[in-house]
Amino acid sequence: MDKNISQHSGSNADVTFSLQEWRNFFDLMKQGEGMSFIEAQLSGEHDLGNIKFEDCTILDHASWYGDHHLVKYLIEKGDNSKIKIPPESTLLQLAAVFGYKEIRELLISSGVFIDASMSRAFSALHWAAGKRHVNIVKFLIEKGVALDEKDADDFTPLLIAAQQKRVSVVLMLINAGADIYYGTGLNTVLYCALRNGWLEVVKLLSSKGMDFNSEIPDCGIPVLIAAERGQKNIVLFLLEWGVNPYSPDPRKWSVLHFSADRKWADVASLVLKKGGDVNAKNHNGFTPLHAACFISEYDRRSPSERLELVSLLIASGANVNSKIISNNATPLDIAYKSPIREIYIIMSLLESGADCNIQDFTGLSLFDRFALSKDTEMILFSMHLSKVPFKGELNPIFTLYLDSEELCSSVLVYRFNHLHLPSLYKLRDIADGLPSIENMFISEEYEVLELKKSVNHEIQTKGYCNVFEFKPMLLRMLSVNALLSYYKEELKTQWKFF
Repeated sequence: MDKNISQHSGSNADVTFSLQEWRNFFDLMKQGEGMSFIEAQLSGEHDLGNIKFEDCTILDHASWYGDHHLVKYLIEKGDNSKIKIPPESTLLQLAAVFGYKEIRELLISSGVFIDASMSRAFSALHWAAGKRHVNIVKFLIEKGVALDEKDADDFTPLLIAAQQKRVSVVLMLINAGADIYYGTGLNTVLYCALRNGWLEVVKLLSSKGMDFNSEIPDCGIPVLIAAERGQKNIVLFLLEWGVNPYSPDPRKWSVLHFSADRKWADVASLVLKKGGDVNAKNHNGFTPLHAACFISEYDRRSPSERLELVSLLIASGANVNSKIISNNATPLDIAYKSPIREIYIIMSLLESGADCNIQDFTGLSLFDRFALSKDTEMILFSMHLSKVPFKGELNPIFTLYLDSEELCSSVLVYRFNHLHLPSLYKLRDIADGLPSIENMFISEEYEVLELKKSVNHEIQTKGYCNVFEFKPMLLRMLSVNALLSYYKEELKTQWKFF
């Protein structure tokens, strides 16, 4: 037997609907045909306002499912227009939530109070604004509803629309005269526009007289927020509006600092063209290049985008040896110690004159740190690419490491073969600073002969030798010096690397 859901003693007889009958009724309401159920099941006179499912009347459900024919019928019969779907609201608010145009017009024409609020003080305009029902928002504005009424969380319809990213509604409410200054911090229409890149909203706020040099409490200066979020078009508009590209926030970070910190090369390029200072320093001497060289594990830019930014700053005149006051760190220090070490950024800094001799606050230079950590890659890079000569003789710590057997190990060959070979091989003088091939330990001489034979065969048949094809043998017995000496002294040919 079907479960009885609701029982009502009408004027003529009791009315009982089973669970399946309610389901069928709801399905018909969804199709806008709930009247057919009424006509079939409720012939005669009944108080339809007291027939309920889960404490909600037929009128409640008809409004929820958008069956405007049934809503009209029930209203004309005199049923109460208040519904009880938690939280309590009016039929008009349901129409606003779901965008039911016909129900909206029917309710208004029936005299429903259009500013009626829910238990959380949500008005119909709050609902329509949050749900992006533009036609209902327009209708309510035309009917003269209060634009700046606050809900229980102190949000106006404009803030609701902004938080829900309803741009078209935001524009409509601003044009209608909604308060553009109401709210604090993250909960302001300006911050939402900056964060989401709504240029048309920013332009409209400008036309309403908003001052973009004023700080948004707990958020910062508008142009800095836009730069941090990578909103290039908004940054351009604000710069042309007249904001100061040097505008410091409380940390004394400039617009360029923020764009560099988030690795927005396009924004940085724009700021530089508008007069941004490529060597701007905060209170600790931190420059945009320092910010660009620090790569956290949370950074979402690609390696090519990061390198593009660093290259842009260097080409624009950034000082590659600028020091942070508190620890004497240079951009090269930052790049080397960064959680994610970008080798091409380090190469770019070295080729642009970054000095590995500069000592940090502990008295150690980068050369010292390379040696102490036995970082062969960086030793090779600094010797090969650095434009700054070593001061006097090599640092003692570095010299000790240079003479060690570690430099000739197979580990070195393995790591070296994973580097950028074209850049390292194009200048052969790296061999001058390394131990000679005669000092290497070769376990079996015939392996060397076999390797040379194979290499020569490759050159004769292809015209070049692909080093990576011989990696297994190279890992067993050759050092970087052996490779360079062999290629430089014996083959006398042009090499092609992949």
